[in-house]
Amino acid sequence: MNARFGHAGIVVRDLDAQIRFYTRVFGLELETRFERHGPFMDNMSGLHGARVEIAILGNEDRRSAIELLNYVSHPDGSPERPANSMHASHVMFEVDDLEQAVSEMIAAGGVPMCEPQTTPDGAKTALYFRDPEGTLLELLRYNA
Repeated sequence: MNARFGHAGIVVRDLDAQIRFYTRVFGLELETRFERHGPFMDNMSGLHGARVEIAILGNEDRRSAIELLNYVSHPDGSPERPANSMHASHVMFEVDDLEQAVSEMIAAGGVPMCEPQTTPDGAKTALYFRDPEGTLLELLRYNA
């Protein structure tokens, strides 16, 4: 099999607010927005009567990198998942200026989980944070 990474899907409660957050903080652009429902969506999601609003975000470096999904018909009220939860844990964004990215993330409603941490070998500096709805994300800078 020859596989390539496609995109990361993030389930959100407020699609408009999350579009604003991801475009503001990461410089992504809204590529397309649409709704899916019917047999295709029911079969894909395993949910009967699923109606999902979807926004695809990307930039010229990485088209269609993030898929935001709002399950209008089946909203989830689960609490925030801790960092050690099973399955996909977080999405990492590589940045050139970590301090600026942290400032922009906080100004847009993101919440840092710690101060930036440098790896023991000094090669990278990173931190985890949560977007305004609690999704766990990572900012990472490769140190020169």
